[in-house]
Amino acid sequence: SSRSPPVCQMSGSVGGSAKTPLAVRMNLKSAYEQKFGRHPELTTHTQEFTGALDHAFISPHVSVKWMLEMPSIEEMAKSGRWTPDRDNEPSDHLLQRLVIAV
Repeated sequence: SSRSPPVCQMSGSVGGSAKTPLAVRMNLKSAYEQKFGRHPELTTHTQEFTGALDHAFISPHVSVKWMLEMPSIEEMAKSGRWTPDRDNEPSDHLLQRLVIAV
C-alpha cells in the first residue's frame, strides 16, 4: 500500500536511508541559519535541558524576509527571565517568529 510521508518526522525510513534525516532528504534548510548564518543557541529552557530544540525548516524555494533573533543563553541568564513574556507565552519554549516569501 502507498503511504504518504509523515510531515513532522525529521528522521525515519521515508525514502532513502533510515539513517539520513528527512530534512536532509527533502533538501530542507534551517530558516534561522539562512537569516543569521548560524543556528540558534537557545530555543528552550527546562530544569533538565537548555539549548536549541526547536527549528523552522524551509525549502529552497522559500526565503526568510524577517525573523526574530533568538537570545543567547548568556543574555537570558543575565536577564533572569527564561520566558520572554510569561503572561502571554507561558512556555519553556521561546516563540519563534518569522516572515517567509514563497
